[in-house]
Amino acid sequence: MVEKETRTINKILKKNLIENYLHERKIIDNFRINYSSFLNQKNNKFNFDKDLMKLIFTDVTILISEIFSLKKKINKKTILPRIKILQKIPKGKSYFFFQILRYLKSLFYIDNFYKPKLFFHSQESLTFSPTDLLISYFKKKKKKFYLSNFNEWFIKKKIRIQDSDRELSKFIENIYKRNLFCFSKREINKLSNIFFINTSLLVAWYRQHKEHIEKQKTPLFFYSGTMGIPLNRLFAYGVKKNKGKVVVFDHGMGSGYFKTDLDCSYEFDFADKFVTFGPYEAKGMVKNSKISFKFRGNQSNKTKVDWATTLIKNSGSGKKIINFDLVYVTSKYIEDSSNLEYFYPDNLLIPFQRKIIRNLQKQKMKFALKPHPDSSNLIINKVSNGLKVNIINNNFNEISWSKQIIIFDSPNSTAFKTALRLDLPIILFSFPRLKLHAEALNLLKKRCKIVNINLNKDDQIDFKELNFFNLIKEAKFLSKNKLFINKYFPFKKI
Repeated sequence: MVEKETRTINKILKKNLIENYLHERKIIDNFRINYSSFLNQKNNKFNFDKDLMKLIFTDVTILISEIFSLKKKINKKTILPRIKILQKIPKGKSYFFFQILRYLKSLFYIDNFYKPKLFFHSQESLTFSPTDLLISYFKKKKKKFYLSNFNEWFIKKKIRIQDSDRELSKFIENIYKRNLFCFSKREINKLSNIFFINTSLLVAWYRQHKEHIEKQKTPLFFYSGTMGIPLNRLFAYGVKKNKGKVVVFDHGMGSGYFKTDLDCSYEFDFADKFVTFGPYEAKGMVKNSKISFKFRGNQSNKTKVDWATTLIKNSGSGKKIINFDLVYVTSKYIEDSSNLEYFYPDNLLIPFQRKIIRNLQKQKMKFALKPHPDSSNLIINKVSNGLKVNIINNNFNEISWSKQIIIFDSPNSTAFKTALRLDLPIILFSFPRLKLHAEALNLLKKRCKIVNINLNKDDQIDFKELNFFNLIKEAKFLSKNKLFINKYFPFKKI
């Protein structure tokens, strides 16, 4: 009987998890370079819509990574998570009555800048994401912006694949296929089939929304959240097509403090200006833009990098009282999502975390585990199963922090930035896959107690029992140092 399904990726490669990751990175990076090279050629002998190809570039790469992240056997009808997400956006229809009602309510609130699409003037500034950084930037510039909703500018549509979508998807599939290695011919065909089906859906979804936004009278000034969000990218495309300007604002912890070729490769493709959190974050983004240039889909687009001090209304600490001396904040888990960056496989990270929990219990620490907010119950159970550990499900900003010691697996989270601003003592596990810029590492060493974590000869995360009493003492001593926060994430309470 002919097998109808392809084995999971790890079984196909027959390597350990670290080697599999390196194979995945090589395949993805080669694909990105080949794809970028085609987009930035002056000649377009294939007559494909290069604007459409630029719009889908990030998501095509995500599809490849999601294929590698699949835990189940692969069949050619598998619909990947990214496609399932796109099928759900924009969320519903925005009825005019509710737009007017919301607008009337907004007139009574000083900080509410909502305006319905019908009332928008082309010279006004629009955003879908009024973050603290964006609001701070506008106050600094003494400008005004208005808030809108995606579902006022985009219409939810059923994906309808056209022949042109299949033709473009076939071309992209060939780029993908050329970069597969360590697979048999039969397995390459299976992987190509699932890639082609999902890419066809992706191309059709973007084409339909691209055609729609091209017909809209967009504002001349768009102040956007991350370009990693598909509708932000599509709206930015529409604004630039109408000769408007796009300013993109950083999110989370940003990425200017560590070496990466990822963020700049998509954040800068449609941005006239990119605004981040601090002067050293801005310098780091400029450095990263040079690293990522060969992966850019739109290399001709020039982006100026700026920064703004964040204005914060409150301390960042909430009302939820917790009775723990120490909180272990875990990093984001991959689960079934893509892994385009530096995260370690869950099967490597979780055993390490369980050893840390046992280490804390052995030293009779009064502590709790705080998983990343995106973590599923299944993954939380895998971490905590049989260990009788307390779990905090509240968001970091909902908790009333009173000098608890915080342990982090990774600095790349909004929670880490908040902990820095609250002067909380921090113990940071530093894994080799995340490589900080030299300036950032030197300053962070003066603020946090950094514990270097390595891989052993079996490519497992090495664990050596830690003396947390000494680590806590050092973390408390370093907690008042402001150099890192002032250079990378300056803020002002208002």
